[in-house]
Amino acid sequence: MKSINNSKLLVFDLGKVFVDFDYKIPIKQLAKRCALSEEEIYKRLIKSPLFMEFESGLISTAEFLKKAKEISGFNGEPEELIPYLLEHFRLITPMIDLHRQCKALGYKTFLFSNTNELVIAYFRKVFPFINEFDGHIFSYEYGCMKPDSRLYKILEKKSGYSGDKIVYIDDISENINEGLKFGWQAFVHKDYETTKNHLIELGILPDSFNS
Repeated sequence: MKSINNSKLLVFDLGKVFVDFDYKIPIKQLAKRCALSEEEIYKRLIKSPLFMEFESGLISTAEFLKKAKEISGFNGEPEELIPYLLEHFRLITPMIDLHRQCKALGYKTFLFSNTNELVIAYFRKVFPFINEFDGHIFSYEYGCMKPDSRLYKILEKKSGYSGDKIVYIDDISENINEGLKFGWQAFVHKDYETTKNHLIELGILPDSFNS
């Protein structure tokens, strides 16, 4: 039976760490069915208060899709927007392998992500690796988003870990800075190699680690 290493909790962001994405790719296709330009669709749907409400769980998927159709002038039913929002995600395989190596060493791991119920339901079907974590904190389930301090407190409470017992990896510096305020060992994820080296420096991975 594999031993559990309770010395640290490893906390990972999801997007741009394990799964790559670029909403501008599907929006290029979506624009062919909308009354707006690609730039306006991106601004009004993705970089918008509406999307933040969705990822904070303040509106349902049905409400988001209805409003997205209205805002964009989409010429189909609201449900027809779903493929444009989901089918551009791609796995970052080296990071998924790195997480499995950490699990093999006995570490507990959490996902800590600003996301929405539509994405997570899709990922559970097509990217089963997200079920390999010991726990998760998804923004839409708690009514707030990183770097809101409330979400960090929720993670500490749910995981039972705090301070320097948490090692936190995220691609957004503002999120990392909030973790540092809580005393977490946190660093910005850039790519597989730099994250691997950070984990070696922290003693999470052995010096001899070589995937």
